[in-house]
Amino acid sequence: MPRPVPTKIFHFTRIEHLPTIVTSGLLSDTRSQEAGLMQIEIGQQSIKRRRAETPVTEPPGGMVADYAPFYYATRSPMMHNIHSGKVPSYQDGCDRLIYLATHTQRLIESGLKWVASDRNAVLSHAEFSTSDRRLTEMIDWDVMELESCYPVPEHPDRIERRMAEFLVHEHVPFDDFIAIGVKTDALKAEVDDTLSAHGSSLRAIVRPAWYF
Repeated sequence: MPRPVPTKIFHFTRIEHLPTIVTSGLLSDTRSQEAGLMQIEIGQQSIKRRRAETPVTEPPGGMVADYAPFYYATRSPMMHNIHSGKVPSYQDGCDRLIYLATHTQRLIESGLKWVASDRNAVLSHAEFSTSDRRLTEMIDWDVMELESCYPVPEHPDRIERRMAEFLVHEHVPFDDFIAIGVKTDALKAEVDDTLSAHGSSLRAIVRPAWYF
């Protein structure tokens, strides 16, 4: 399958983080931790430590945790782990998770510094690139179209390829997001109230198919 254009990308987080994202943008994990903005941590602590220790081998460099991460598809293996209760430090499921959606072309045109990985960025064999042309070639676009992603004998690395990342250095301004996806009408109302209170005209869209 060819690369879709525009190339949609997704970041999910708890709704409780939305007010600071509207006012300050989406920050990398490093900057969020430094600013004390991480109210509810949904990630595996062991993986977060690896992200803080894994170098990005393309400029602007630094560690994976110095970037705001995006996936190229919804229903990621990470969200499946949350849904299945496999994150010991977070057991509240997916119902209050929101998707922040945009596309690679918009972020590139905005002049943000970015690096792409062809799979889960913490893996030692992950390939990094800052070339948009290389991005077209290195991502497994077929696997991004699967409703759910499970390894099969002929494709044992399918899950790690589904977790390919578009990494934005340090910060993504809120104005660069084009949609916010939620699972339920109730959460849409909550998101819309928060956006209105902060003077944003963006409104949430209800997309239960983006969730498990």
